[in-house]
Amino acid sequence: MKPSLHHRPRLPQFRAGAFTLIELLVVIAIIAILAGMLLPALSKAKMKAQSTKCLNNLKQAGVACAMYTGDNKEELPYGAIRSIFASGSTRDWTWDDLLHSYMGGTFTWAELANSPIYKATNSMQIAMCPSDTAVNGWTYGAKRSYAMPRHQQGVTDSATFDNAANTWPPNPANRCGVGLQWVTSGSGPGRNWNTADVTDDATKPFPRNQRAVSANLLQSPSETILLTEFVNTGSYQGYQLGSVILSASYQVGGTNNTSGVLTDSYHNKMLNYLMADGRVENLSMEATLGRTNVNVTKQTGMWTISALD
Repeated sequence: MKPSLHHRPRLPQFRAGAFTLIELLVVIAIIAILAGMLLPALSKAKMKAQSTKCLNNLKQAGVACAMYTGDNKEELPYGAIRSIFASGSTRDWTWDDLLHSYMGGTFTWAELANSPIYKATNSMQIAMCPSDTAVNGWTYGAKRSYAMPRHQQGVTDSATFDNAANTWPPNPANRCGVGLQWVTSGSGPGRNWNTADVTDDATKPFPRNQRAVSANLLQSPSETILLTEFVNTGSYQGYQLGSVILSASYQVGGTNNTSGVLTDSYHNKMLNYLMADGRVENLSMEATLGRTNVNVTKQTGMWTISALD
């Protein structure tokens, strides 16, 4: 009697290439371990690439500044000039405005004078560090990530500077930065303003009679900061606020920095600097303070014109 086909024993069935649950869990665990090992390295590589881009921005700004200085009797650009008229209207020119055409910009002088609104749609990428993640306080201003160390201009401010007697007029002994910031008001010119420039007439041209820091004053240009990083929620291209920086304490990681950007996510806890000789450096904040100073709220070392601190 032949066996019934319905009772024929079945052979085990195997699917080619199938994984068991345990094998899948092992593979997932290995991937998680590898990801945990690679992500920190990838994060550091990203920060390094952003820092390199930032250094390149500063290098291009240095070339632009050298051309500007050569065209302007060896005088460095101002940090900013702002005229405030009796009507309440203002005109701002900042270091990035003065270097605008040298960095490939196409705005007219009239457009550059009328605050940051013109920079929103055609901003200068050179003026923005890719690591600068500070949220803009305005919706129409183009971000600016760099500033000039501020000159004291004879104003007494012992919290940041040495003393007024050593800071005016610009000279090799100035124990303050290179960034002059001229600001007038509708009630009259500011301190040390040259009245050859009219302060309350919007039809007048850019004020060209104000004192500037001559490149020839710098005894150690390779150790004098011309531009450095200033991450600030209120710094916009063409706006005088944020065009100069008082001290290292206002940089990322400093006690006076309010940008919300953390040092751990910024250039591997370092900062970038453009020196007056055109050289760029990636340094720690402390390395810029000079031989004896450890107070980041004071302008010393690379932050000043003087080579003696």
